[in-house]
Amino acid sequence: MGIDPQTPFAQKIAMMADIDQNGTITFDEYSNFAQLLDHDVLYAAFLIDTDNDGKVERKAMEQLLQHNINNASLLDSLFQGSSSMSVGSQTFVRLLHVLEDDVLAKSWGTVAVDDQITASDLLGILSDHGFVSNEKLTNSVFRFVQRQPTQTISQSQFRALFKVLRRVPQFEKLLLKRQDKKNELTKQELAAFLIQVNPNISNPAEAVDVCFGVFDTDTSNTLSLSEMRMAHDNSVLSSGGHTKKAKMSTAQSLMIGAVSGATGSCVVFPIYKVKTRLQSIPSTDTRGAFAQAREIVQKEGFFNLYRGLQAELAGIGPVKASALFANDMFRTMLKDKDGQLGAKEELMSGVGTGLIVTAFYCPQEIVTIRMQMQGMPGVIDQSMMQIVKELGPTGLYNGVGATALREVPFCVIHFSTYNWLKNNGTFIPRNEQGIPTNGGLVMCGLIAGGVAAGLDTPADTIKTRLQNGKVEYKGIVDCAVKTWQTDGARPFYSGVIPRMLMCGPKYGTIMFVKEFLQRYFFPDQENAFELDQEDVDIIRRGRVSEELRKARARYGVV
Repeated sequence: MGIDPQTPFAQKIAMMADIDQNGTITFDEYSNFAQLLDHDVLYAAFLIDTDNDGKVERKAMEQLLQHNINNASLLDSLFQGSSSMSVGSQTFVRLLHVLEDDVLAKSWGTVAVDDQITASDLLGILSDHGFVSNEKLTNSVFRFVQRQPTQTISQSQFRALFKVLRRVPQFEKLLLKRQDKKNELTKQELAAFLIQVNPNISNPAEAVDVCFGVFDTDTSNTLSLSEMRMAHDNSVLSSGGHTKKAKMSTAQSLMIGAVSGATGSCVVFPIYKVKTRLQSIPSTDTRGAFAQAREIVQKEGFFNLYRGLQAELAGIGPVKASALFANDMFRTMLKDKDGQLGAKEELMSGVGTGLIVTAFYCPQEIVTIRMQMQGMPGVIDQSMMQIVKELGPTGLYNGVGATALREVPFCVIHFSTYNWLKNNGTFIPRNEQGIPTNGGLVMCGLIAGGVAAGLDTPADTIKTRLQNGKVEYKGIVDCAVKTWQTDGARPFYSGVIPRMLMCGPKYGTIMFVKEFLQRYFFPDQENAFELDQEDVDIIRRGRVSEELRKARARYGVV
C-alpha cells in the first residue's frame, strides 16, 4: 500500500485485517479487508479508534453524536447492548454511514429555509465539504435546480446528491471491472451500483434521478465516465479508486514540446534575426527594423534571414519541455488548499521556471546569436558545430547571468499573464464549457508573449551584447555601464518592437500548437511532465495525512 510499516497507521491496518489477532492473515480475512477498503474505512478508523486497540467505544460515539436527538436509538441498533465494536466489522461500516448522515443533517440545518435550499446554498455547502465548485459543476447544479418546480432543492435530494458525489470513485472502479468495457450507465445500472456501494441508501430511485439531473449534460439518458468525473475531478473528498488520466510517454511529451517550439521558432525567426542585429549595432546607426531586414535580403539573400535556425531547432525540444514542465510543477505545488495562487506564489513560480529554463536556453542562444551575426562586417562565417567547438563547455554558458536576468522576469510575466487570460480573460473566445477555443489560446499566448517581451527588452539587450562576440565585457554590470556610456539609453530598448512582434506570435503559436496536438492526438492523456494534484499531495504532505483530512470532513471528527 506504500505505507511505512512502522507507523501507527500501518499497525492499525494490520490489526484490522487480522480479525482473530493470531499474527497471520487468512484469505478470508484478506477478502474482508478488501471490502473495507472499498468502504473507505481505514482513515475513519484511524481517527475514531483513538486507543489503537481495533475497537470503537460506545461512549466515544455518544460524545460525537450528543447533539443528535436520535443518537440513543441509533447507537442501540448498532452496538446491540455491547460497549464497543470492532473497526474491522461491517457494523463499523454502518456506523460510518450514520456519522456521514449526521454531518449532512447539520450542514442542511444551517441554511435551509422552509425545508428547502437554493442552488447558491448548495454550492456553499459543497465548498464547505471540500468540493471545488468550478464552472462546469456550478452550471450543472444551477441547471438542475432551475428545472425543479420551486427552483430549490429538498433535503432528500440534497442527501441523495451527496451520496452520489462521494461514491463516484467506487462507481469508477465498478465500471472499470465490467466485462463489456462500456463506460456508460443507464438509470437501472446506476441504481444497482448505488445499492451495491451503499446498501443503507433510503431512496435509490431519487438518488439516480438527482444524479442524472446534474451529470447527464448531453441528455443521452446514460452517464459516461467523463460525466461522472465532473464531481470526482473537482472534489478533494474523492477517496479510494481514483482513476487518474493516463500520461503520455516522455518521448511523446518531448515531441509535443519540440514540434510546438519548432513551429513557433520557424514562424518568427526572421524577426528574431533582425532584433539581434538591431541590438548589436551602435547608436549612430539609426536604421530601423525594416531597413535592417531589407539590407539582409539584398546583401545576404532571403534565406539568410533563417541563418542560425538549425541551432534554434536543435535545442528547442529540451528548452520548451523544461519551461512547460517547470511552470506546471511550480504552479501546482504552490497552490493553496482552494487551488489558487497568490501574488507571492506567482512570483516564486516564475522565478523557479526562469532559472530552470536558463540552464537549457543559454547554450542554444549563444550559438544562434553567433550565427545570426554572420554577414556583418568583421564576423567570420562558421557552422553550428564549429561555433560549439570554439566556445567549449564553458563558453556555451557565457552570459548565463544575463540570460537568467532576462528569463526570470520574462517567465514571471509571461506565464502569469497567460494563465490569467486563459482562466479569467472575459474577451478570450471560449466554448460552452468555458474552455478557451483554439483562437482563444492563440490570443492568450500572443498577448502574454508580447507583454513579457516588451517589459524585459533591456535585459535581452544586455544578454545579446554579452553573447554576440563583438565586444569583450567583464559581466552584466560592465556591459550595461559601457553600453550607457557609449550609446546612451537608446540601445536598451532598441529592437523592442521586433522583439514584441517576435515573442507575441512565437509564444501564441507555441501554446496553440502544444494544446492542439495534445487535444487532437492525446485527448484522454496528460502530459508526462505535468504533476496533478494527487502527485503534489504525495510529495508535499504524504497520502496518509491528506486522506485523514478528508475523513475528518466526511465524518465530522475533529
